[in-house]
Amino acid sequence: MMDTRLLKYFESIARNKNITRAASELHISQPSLSKQMKMFEQELDCKLFKRNTREITLTDAGKVLYKHSVQILQQLKNATKEMEDVKNVGLGEISIGAYVTSIPWLCRIIPEFKRKYPHIPIKIKEMGAEEIAESLKKYDVHIGITSNCQDTDVLKFTPVFEEPLVLITPLHHHFNNREEVSFTDLDGEPLIFFPNNYHTRQIIMAAFTQHDIKPNIAFETSRTSSIISLVASELGSALIFESHLNSQIEKNINIIQVNNPMIKRTLYTAIHHDRNLPSIIHELNSLISQFFISNQTYSQ
Repeated sequence: MMDTRLLKYFESIARNKNITRAASELHISQPSLSKQMKMFEQELDCKLFKRNTREITLTDAGKVLYKHSVQILQQLKNATKEMEDVKNVGLGEISIGAYVTSIPWLCRIIPEFKRKYPHIPIKIKEMGAEEIAESLKKYDVHIGITSNCQDTDVLKFTPVFEEPLVLITPLHHHFNNREEVSFTDLDGEPLIFFPNNYHTRQIIMAAFTQHDIKPNIAFETSRTSSIISLVASELGSALIFESHLNSQIEKNINIIQVNNPMIKRTLYTAIHHDRNLPSIIHELNSLISQFFISNQTYSQ
């Protein structure tokens, strides 16, 4: 049987690639850590590390053990968090990882939940899609609000609403009398984009590729508020989804519909398939879904 303490020591050294940094992280002395790892290698009867003057790297056996140690240690953390959920049912906080654009409508749902459970704190963490998925898998959040349906073997997704794409332009723009535009109209238009790793950008780029158009990307920024400010400053136009505008009341832009009903974004709630979540979490997840069923479509 492997000692989980030694697995933790090994994982830290492997991840840091330096025994001094690992010792500092683990709050033990470097000689003690070195001694523990030599004993661990003797116990396993194989070398785990290649030691040189620059950094510590893993042997083939070390690479195998590292893969499993990461999984084992994460499972132990998850088990601890799940036990905390059981012990604190009705008492502990609820953690939600959400797109920033989903927070305004979450604020319309949570008061109803709080009327029934006034003493349960709710923590909302603003995250991107990849961070939401990782946080769910690491049990750092109970519920995710995301548009990227990934790792469906681990995570369970429930669609809650679809929203269309819109074009925002400066007030004094040659599209200012248009009610809608097509993608071909945007050929050559200076556009402001989210960064490459944003799901919204990936959806929009796929649409441009479908129309065989290379977009004219004038600026990139990660914040919706910055995109809207750049558009208002007449530095370009931008394609965004409607909910991006929900908390961004801006008088110095035009909002124009995009003539392509196929380009929509679906927003989902997500939970971990295997996590033993308290019933109160499932109740909140259902409340979010019911909110959109009762409202039929998203409205700002």
